[in-house]
Amino acid sequence: MKKVLNYLIFLLVLTSTVNALGIAPSDTYISFEPYGAGSFEIMLINNGDESVNASVNLGGPFSEYFNMVNGVQEVKAGSSTKYIVEYSFPASLDLHGPVNHDLNVNQEITERKEGISASLVVVARVVVDVPYPERYLEYGLSVEDVNEGEELNFNFNIANKGEGNIFGLKSNLIIYDPSTEEKLFEVEDSASSLISGVKVTKTINVDSSEIGGGTFVADSFVTYDGIETDHRNITFKVGYEDVEVIEYPFNATFGGIRKLMFVVDNKWNIAINDVVIETYIEKNGVPITERSISNGFDLKALGEKNVPVYLDISNVNQGAYQLVVTIKYNGSEKIQKFDFSVISDKKFFTKEMVAGILIVCLIFANFLWLTLRKKGHISDKKEDYSNKMDQLQDKLGK
Repeated sequence: MKKVLNYLIFLLVLTSTVNALGIAPSDTYISFEPYGAGSFEIMLINNGDESVNASVNLGGPFSEYFNMVNGVQEVKAGSSTKYIVEYSFPASLDLHGPVNHDLNVNQEITERKEGISASLVVVARVVVDVPYPERYLEYGLSVEDVNEGEELNFNFNIANKGEGNIFGLKSNLIIYDPSTEEKLFEVEDSASSLISGVKVTKTINVDSSEIGGGTFVADSFVTYDGIETDHRNITFKVGYEDVEVIEYPFNATFGGIRKLMFVVDNKWNIAINDVVIETYIEKNGVPITERSISNGFDLKALGEKNVPVYLDISNVNQGAYQLVVTIKYNGSEKIQKFDFSVISDKKFFTKEMVAGILIVCLIFANFLWLTLRKKGHISDKKEDYSNKMDQLQDKLGK
């Protein structure tokens, strides 16, 4: 029992110690080259209050090609210690692409009397990027939202991951309106070449005025040496200075003050502060409620926000109306009108009606029970009298 307790205590101490260890950098990238050799450094950082002894090892498909120069080293509290990792690759490797390896830092504590030992691990990553046979290309696409009139920069991040050089490399871009699937813009850049193992960024610039404001989808692909890559899609926005209610309540139950929820959308790629919305109900262009105003709120660039407004419809009858919403921001006003209905609560029985019906039912049931009980009692008396008369006749007959 004592041994188990000591083991648990050591695990607790060891866990807190290892949690104070860290590795820098957390990721190390190596580009494979035939017979390539080199080394890199890692730093083991001790953020704890006690010095520790630690060793480093590497696990993964290519671990045999790595050599840990340092063995067990002391890492002082509040300090760091340098470890050197050497590598020496063969002419070729069987796996291709980014191959991950775990870089483990082990600390071991042993209690000699009880023979208890434990080892915990802090993990970093070493990635060996191995070229694919012949020609192989990988790419990604990025773009940032802009405002109308500004330039869109579509960045094609292209890497030649193959063993062969690539020629006739072209980036292709098609912009669609997702609501109509209409093709709005199409462009192909000039051809270029890309040496094996090299990364490059090719940019296609588009004047946003050519497509206008809104949300769009860009379809992209790369062609090289008669090969067309898989297509990649990305959604982006071109902002325009406008704020709009995009969701609103269709109805409310009549009577009292009702909470109406609106979703307000900022179409501009700049934050807008101190926005308010004002709402009321009208019929045939004539207001029939007082105006109600929301609290002021801020909108992030191209962002949305849920906004409540409390409207008194105590004096509004059931029926069809129009909900008028005025958005006020940056000294501007925008009015939107929506179809709106005031409806009943759709409850056939109210709580009071249900309670009344229950009381009536109870009274009726009680009355019925008393009536039946009374009839049953009289019937018993008649039967008693009849039996006594029969007995008397029998006696007289004797």
